[in-house]
Amino acid sequence: MRHTSTSRKVFVVCNTNFLVTMALLCIIPLWNLLAISFSGKSAANSGAVTFWPIDFTPLAYVKTFNNNNFIRSMIIAFLRTSLGTLLSMFVITTAGYALSKEFRGRTPLMWFFVFTMLFGGGLIPSYMVNVSLGLKNNFLVYILPGAFGCYNLILIMNFFKSIPKSLEEAALIDGASFFTVLRKIYLPLSNEALKWMPERGDKTADDHVFDLPSGINQLIKPWAKAAGISKRFTFHTARHTFATMMLTLGADLYTVSKLLGHTSVKMTQVYAKIVNKKKDDAVNLTNGLFD
Repeated sequence: MRHTSTSRKVFVVCNTNFLVTMALLCIIPLWNLLAISFSGKSAANSGAVTFWPIDFTPLAYVKTFNNNNFIRSMIIAFLRTSLGTLLSMFVITTAGYALSKEFRGRTPLMWFFVFTMLFGGGLIPSYMVNVSLGLKNNFLVYILPGAFGCYNLILIMNFFKSIPKSLEEAALIDGASFFTVLRKIYLPLSNEALKWMPERGDKTADDHVFDLPSGINQLIKPWAKAAGISKRFTFHTARHTFATMMLTLGADLYTVSKLLGHTSVKMTQVYAKIVNKKKDDAVNLTNGLFD
C-alpha cells in the first residue's frame, strides 16, 4: 500500500477545499440568475429569490423566443461562426503555405503581417476603413475584418515548414499543381498513420503518441526468441524495417532519408543495398532451372 505523507494529505485537503470554493463562487450566481428567470415579476423585483424560483413561470423565455430580434441575432451568430471559420481557415492556410516557401520579398512581407499583430489602428480608424469598404450595415463586417490572424498564420506556416520538401518536389515532378500539393499532401494526415494512432483523449500536443514502457527492449527479447529470431533485436529495429519497406515499395532514397531524419543520403544507402540484395536473390532463383 502506498504511503502518503502528512504534508501531502494537508495539501490535498486544502487544495480540494479551495477548488470547491472557487467552483461554488462561479456556479452560485449563475444558479441564482436561473432561478430569477423562472420566478414571477414581483418576486424577482423584490430580491426575494435565492436558489429556487418563486411563483414559477416560463413567461420570460416565452417572450424572449417570440422576439424576432433574438432569433435574428442567433442566426447571425451561427452564420458568423460557421462562415467566418471557413473563410479564416482558407485564408490562413493558403497564406501559410505560400509563406513557408523561400522567395524574394518573403521577409518584408512576413514583417508586414507581424506588424499588424503588434500594433492596431484603434477603434475609429477601423470604423473608417470598414465604412470606406462599404461594410457599414453589412453582414460581411462580421467576417472579413477577422478573416486573417497573424498568430495562427505563424503556427500553420511553421507546420508546413516541418514537412519534407522532397514530398512536394516529387508531386510537382508528377505534374501536380501547387493547390493539389496543398490539398493532397500538406493538409491531410496519412490514412495509414491515422489508422494506427490511438485516441488522444485528454493528452496534449507535448505528450507521446504511443506510451511505451521504459524497458521495451527487455520485453522484445522474449518475443524475438519465441519467433525464432536469434540475432540482436531491439525496438530500434523498427526503423530498419520501415526504411527497407519504404524502399521496397518504391519510395525514392532521398525521401526515405528525410523520413528517417538522416543528415546525409549515404546513411540511407545501407538499406538500398539490402533491397538490391533481395532483387539479386530473386533473380538467382532461376539458376539451374534449364540445366
